Amino acid sequence: MHDIAWHDSQRIAEISFFWVASLAILFFDKRDFFVDTKITFFLSAFFFIGLFSSLFSNQPVWALVELALFLGCFGFYLYISSMRNALGEKADWAFLVLILLIVVVKAVQFFSSYIAACFSGDEALDVWLLADGFSNIRHYGQFQTFMLSILVFLTFPIDGKRFYSIAAFVLLVLFWVIVIACGTRGTWLGIACAGALIFLISSVGRFWFLIQAGAACIALLVYFCLFHIITDALHITILQSAANRITTSLSSRDIIWEKAIGMIMAHPFLGVGPMHFADTYNPVAAHPHQAFLQIACEWGIPALIILIVLLVKFFKFSFLVARSADLKKRDSVLQVSLIAGLWAALVQSMVDGVIVMPYSQLWLMIFAGWLNGSCASSYAEIDKRCANTLKIVLLSSSLFLVFIVFRDINHLDWMKEGGQKNEWGYFQPRFWSQGIIAIPESRL
Repeated sequence: MHDIAWHDSQRIAEISFFWVASLAILFFDKRDFFVDTKITFFLSAFFFIGLFSSLFSNQPVWALVELALFLGCFGFYLYISSMRNALGEKADWAFLVLILLIVVVKAVQFFSSYIAACFSGDEALDVWLLADGFSNIRHYGQFQTFMLSILVFLTFPIDGKRFYSIAAFVLLVLFWVIVIACGTRGTWLGIACAGALIFLISSVGRFWFLIQAGAACIALLVYFCLFHIITDALHITILQSAANRITTSLSSRDIIWEKAIGMIMAHPFLGVGPMHFADTYNPVAAHPHQAFLQIACEWGIPALIILIVLLVKFFKFSFLVARSADLKKRDSVLQVSLIAGLWAALVQSMVDGVIVMPYSQLWLMIFAGWLNGSCASSYAEIDKRCANTLKIVLLSSSLFLVFIVFRDINHLDWMKEGGQKNEWGYFQPRFWSQGIIAIPESRL
């Protein structure tokens, strides 16, 4: 497995989680699903449209893979939601400890690499190499969006333990230094938009925003000291400086957005088929880097309308939760932090592949499931037949994804053939690192 690319290993891990979740859901009672009848209806309509779109697509198997992936995400969301509701505060602490461990490890990695680079004697320092661990710096940025929102929760002195709050704030500042260094504009945009919106809603939101903004400002000073004052004194040239990312350039997104719009106009009702943006070659990416355009061009405009209705319901629900939040209640503050993370990720999905990358998909479902499970005051009743059907569908979709893994796993060592290139050039990740599903003869 050591020769498998980061993206591919994460996809395999994600499918393993989906498989475990689908098995656990088999033992759910109908009251454990935490979805009401209206939501179930809209979701069913969305996936039926996706099914028809898949059947009429150019490569139905790949389209069904994408459909199964979205079903797997939904099943994982249900599992997280039920687990959080069942375990309560114990699950919260386990969740927070996991996030702390991940963030501390990434911080130690980054700053130890920085110190080593300063004493290495090299004349140049590539900042992005300090943030190793992801196949693409933008994928790391998607992860950072989620982590920033939760780290703020740890800084709230709810139980009067100011030492832990100060330590958490220091960690937040250090992580912001990494965020600034990575220069992912989608993360900056997502956190800024979510913070501005949540600032207007409640006192908890205002505290969340002020802590986030304060940490970001301090981190900016630390970044300037580390990557300008110290490096200039050591005569080290900085490569991939964050200052170079302060630009209004779309980074070729206009090319793939125009391509997606063209697909929508040509196939407005059922789209070209799930995953089928990657069925024709383009030199930029295997997905549009814009969630609404992706659904509209691949699933069709009716599917996009249903998605927007679901998002409106989510925003209404999260708005009410955030507005009623109480600074003195730990659960309320955690819920606001989860909401901010989800809002930030949704904003980022307008310019990035948050709904495509396996790592981001998992965190998106974890945050959404955790929020739903922590807010559920009573069991949501759905029809028993609907519950049983959902169990079968989720198990079948996870089994199908497992089959795809075993079908492709012997062909995932891309390094054997042409190094970091495929038939079209450099990798454009979608389901696998080899994201383009078009056959070479269809190249334009």
